[in-house]
Amino acid sequence: MPATSHSAPSSLSPLPLRAMEGVRVLDFSHVIAGPFATFHLAQMGAEVLKVEKPGGGDVMRRSASGARAFTALNAGKHSREIDITTAAGRAEVLEIARGCDVVVDNYRPGVLERHGLGFAAVRAMNPRIVYCAISGYGYSDPARTGQGAYDHVVQALTGMTMLAGNEGDPPVKTGFPVIDSATGLVGALAIVSALRQRELPGGGGCFLDISMWRSALQVMSPFACETLA
Repeated sequence: MPATSHSAPSSLSPLPLRAMEGVRVLDFSHVIAGPFATFHLAQMGAEVLKVEKPGGGDVMRRSASGARAFTALNAGKHSREIDITTAAGRAEVLEIARGCDVVVDNYRPGVLERHGLGFAAVRAMNPRIVYCAISGYGYSDPARTGQGAYDHVVQALTGMTMLAGNEGDPPVKTGFPVIDSATGLVGALAIVSALRQRELPGGGGCFLDISMWRSALQVMSPFACETLA
């Protein structure tokens, strides 16, 4: 039977470009994974305030190629330098968080908490906050939680480097930061889902634990399922 195509019904409207309008995001993210998550929120209309440390900000700003990537990943956001190591900086952040819907924490686990800006501190003053923590290995395994992570390291750790190349080749890394990108997409989807859940009866704020490790396994789901089964 020959394939046929159909146009969309005229009564359907396109996806609204401002679907997240009115949502306020406090963004403690840097490099790729976290900024890619909040980039999607900003592109959907959310108001994103990116907090950067004084004296240099996001490390991506510091080279020509990095600066180009920084511009692409942070388009549509506002940026402010705040020194969270000072009492005044912490107070400023908490006051901003009081009026936000989402906090994104892309630092190594425990950094914001040591400065009094972790989930418990923010939730105490804003019970409806959606707090999204993006890290290398997540919070479920204390042995790994505090470890740093890098895209290519997680590619190797999860076996992704063994899936490229030809039979008999040594491990081959993927040519672009696939895990950082996947983690950003998973983070954005989790935040949108949590905001939706918050509006349902009985809904409220929550803590989202997003890891590069789990995002990599999701991207490799056919192979991960085969191995686990």
